[in-house]
Amino acid sequence: MTVNETYFYREDYQFDALVQHVLPEIARNRAPGKPIRIWSLPCSTGEEPYSIAMQILEHWPLADAYDIQILASDIDSRVIADARAGIYSDRALHRLSAQLKGKYFTPHAEGFRICDALRQSIDFTVVNVSDAMAMRRFRDIDIIFCRNMLIYFDDVSRREAVETLYDSMRPGGVICLGHSESMSRIQSMLERMGVNIRGDTMRTQNVAAVSVTATLPAFARAGSTIDVQIAAMGDATSLQGGLLLVTSLRGLDGEIYAVAQGPLSVSGFRAQGAAASISRGVTTSARIAGGAIVEREVPYSLRTATTLKLALKNPDFTTAFRIAEVINRRFDRVARVLDPGTIELAPPAGSVDHVIDLVAGIEELPVEVDLPARVVINEASGTVVMGADVRISPVAIAQGGLTISIAETPVASQPGPFSNGTTEVLPRTQIGVSDGNGRGLGVLHNATSLVSLVAGLNAFGVSPRDLITVLQALRTAGALQAEIEVQ
Repeated sequence: MTVNETYFYREDYQFDALVQHVLPEIARNRAPGKPIRIWSLPCSTGEEPYSIAMQILEHWPLADAYDIQILASDIDSRVIADARAGIYSDRALHRLSAQLKGKYFTPHAEGFRICDALRQSIDFTVVNVSDAMAMRRFRDIDIIFCRNMLIYFDDVSRREAVETLYDSMRPGGVICLGHSESMSRIQSMLERMGVNIRGDTMRTQNVAAVSVTATLPAFARAGSTIDVQIAAMGDATSLQGGLLLVTSLRGLDGEIYAVAQGPLSVSGFRAQGAAASISRGVTTSARIAGGAIVEREVPYSLRTATTLKLALKNPDFTTAFRIAEVINRRFDRVARVLDPGTIELAPPAGSVDHVIDLVAGIEELPVEVDLPARVVINEASGTVVMGADVRISPVAIAQGGLTISIAETPVASQPGPFSNGTTEVLPRTQIGVSDGNGRGLGVLHNATSLVSLVAGLNAFGVSPRDLITVLQALRTAGALQAEIEVQ
């Protein structure tokens, strides 16, 4: 039994995504003139493949630069015959604009007929997706529109159909599903990795969609490892104990530079029972130390360079001039300061290997770094880190925490015997208020060292999170002689 419920531009947001995102991504890695294969199944009476063709012709500027091949199949030979004829009623065209209707259709006794050029551009065929032999003709498919078919399959048929579609696609291909469908793709993926879970009930709430990022360091070679950061993108509540499956890391140019996988390291934790839960830190972000293997190198030859620029991670005029001064004492006038974050080096004439010799000679030179007075606050974890040069002016502080607690202990009120009354639940609310330890103003004296500053702040007995508020208030009052950086 087939449904054959369809019309032109059904779920049109997927057609927009086709020309705005999917086709440009494929073209980025495909030479002009090469084929791009699109498969529509089940195509029913042809509205979907014809919509695909019109969308590409109307909205993709590179349509003429590639060999666009649109395949359409259905198990029902009757609807395939109707698709080839291309005759449609007003109902099937109700989402089409007048411009598209006038451009691609001509009036017909039974409604409207699609133009010959569009009909001849699509290859219609009858095929059963469960017939492995017949499906062999569908290979190297870039995009599959398989919308509202899998919802009618049982679990076994759906798994077999998904595996067939997976085998038909090019690496990196795209499949478009209906908004209410599920592919059970996780089972197929795990089985391809040697994990057999057939017959078991999967708990897919334990699967998270995540973003994976990494920084490719300078001079990274193929085979070296780099750290990766992972963050949950969906509604996952925790990544604790998670395992990242093989993930390709791409640069802005679309090329794969590294491949990441491995167990996640989460700094926080989360536990939950039937009526209560507890969490600490952020459980939806994680790291993998050395979790990615570099696959592609960024070409650069330091050996042939004639100059070198040192970039300071923390730009500072004093530090930059100290570095240049130390280098020039070792090598006569080879360094000059361009700005607070950049020092230019020119190797001395006649040196062998030029810049490499210079780098080897200066990398162990001692430099006294001018560190700014800074307080770093991480509000998510309640962490406060203060540099050695942080100072504070004399100031008076009063700190107290206002705590309000509300407890509900409802009781049941039973009616008297033979009173024909009903049992009622009566609320009982208990409210408690605490304004801290009741201390008044305290004087924090002039702190000339980090030790005295910490001792003065600890005298107030504040928690780390209260300390964050105190430090921010001190900065506002002008008593804290340091920058505050909130992460």
